[in-house]
Amino acid sequence: MKRKGPSIILIYTLIFIIIVLIVLLTKIVVESNPKPERKSNVYIEKLEMNPYPNVNDECTFNLTYSDYNALTMAGCKGGYTRYDISDVILNGSTIPVSVIYSDKNKIKVGIFINNKRVTNNIDSVTNIKFGIFDNKLFILDTNNNEANALAFDSKGNQVYNLKEVLENSKIKDLSTGDTEISSATLDPTSFSFTEGVIEFSSIANECKNNEKSKGSHYKVTYNNSNFEKPEFINLVNCN
Repeated sequence: MKRKGPSIILIYTLIFIIIVLIVLLTKIVVESNPKPERKSNVYIEKLEMNPYPNVNDECTFNLTYSDYNALTMAGCKGGYTRYDISDVILNGSTIPVSVIYSDKNKIKVGIFINNKRVTNNIDSVTNIKFGIFDNKLFILDTNNNEANALAFDSKGNQVYNLKEVLENSKIKDLSTGDTEISSATLDPTSFSFTEGVIEFSSIANECKNNEKSKGSHYKVTYNNSNFEKPEFINLVNCN
C-alpha cells in the first residue's frame, strides 16, 4: 500500500500538468486567430480636399484675360470646361485664376483665385469679364440675372463687392425716388472700369407711358483698397 501512494500522487501531478498545458495551448491558439472586425453604423463623410473638378485635357484652355473676355461660347459641351488665365500679374506676382463652367449643372463651377473658389455660379462663360487696374483684378459678374463688380488684391483677397455695398447702403434710385438700386436692377452693359473709377447705371423703368428716364448713373471712386460709396451722376434718359 505504501508503494501505491507515491504512484497515485505522481499520476495526479501528471494529469494536472497535462490540463495546464491544454489550457495554455488553447489560449495561445485563440489569441493567435485574428479578431473579426466590428462593423460600425457610424457614417464617416469623406472630405473633398481638391476644389477643382477633373476636366479633360481637350476641355482645358490656357489664355489671357483679354482673350477670355472675347469668348462667345464655351469650348466644350456635355461637361466641364476650364479656362486658366495666364496673365493676371499684380504687384509683380502672377496670380492663379481659373474659370470653370459646365452646361450640365455640375457642382464645381465658378471663378477660382489662388486655388480658392470666389464665385459658384456661371450661367455662361460670356457673363464673366476681367480687367486689371491699380494692381487689382476686377471682375464683372453678370450671372444669375444680376450684375456685380468684384475686386481682388495681389494676395487673392476680395477688397470690393458692389452687391454687398448696395445691400448695406440702401441707395435710392433717383429716377424713381422710392426704390433702391441693387445688383438685380443694374444694367450689365453699362459698366465701365478705369483707373480709380467704376461706373454703372440702374434700370428702373422700361421707358413706357411717357417715362423720361429709365434709370440712374453712378460712379465709385477708389484709391488702393479704399472704395467710396456709389455717387449719383445723372439720370439715364429714355431716348
